[in-house]
Amino acid sequence: MPFELKEAGHFELIIKKSQFITYVYPIQDKSEVNAVLHDLKQRYPDARHICYAFLVGNHSGMGDDGEPSGTAGKPMFSILQHNDLVNTLAVVVRYFGGIKLGAGGLIRAYGQAVNQCLDQCELVEQIKKTTFMVVCDFSFENKIRHYCSQMPFTILDCQYSEQLMMTINVPLTQSAEFNQQLIHLCAGSVVLSEIEKD
Repeated sequence: MPFELKEAGHFELIIKKSQFITYVYPIQDKSEVNAVLHDLKQRYPDARHICYAFLVGNHSGMGDDGEPSGTAGKPMFSILQHNDLVNTLAVVVRYFGGIKLGAGGLIRAYGQAVNQCLDQCELVEQIKKTTFMVVCDFSFENKIRHYCSQMPFTILDCQYSEQLMMTINVPLTQSAEFNQQLIHLCAGSVVLSEIEKD
């Protein structure tokens, strides 16, 4: 059974004077990875390495950021897989303490940093979701945004052409309710189509 993070987590670890600052985040889209990495690079401009691993939807990836190949992103990714996590990004910010850890030491350190961070976090069973394309008049945008903000619905994309086109992620168990409510909110003048299921 796949699991997701209930909320973001943070953990700090010192190994042989090197500081490993770990963050884990629940994510819904691959684009969030770059945004988080950019934010952490601004926050820790003098860090030696900012390594990462992620799994979201059908996408996965990892990065060693200058550490020897396979010694950072790969062990971090393995920990995410071992915990059956999906829709998760793990990032480790490392400040070098002057003592080299060697390849084996780095693999253990990065794996341990993510594992101990996850130990502090609450994991929940993954909620199956479906994605709807909503096409309606622009005048309904605020109503739809307000409704989604009150519910566990995520607006993934919003495009403006002749009509408003919104892509919205909805838990599968609430898709019928979402359908009915959107028709009600838009006074019947809305086109709803289910475009993707998890």
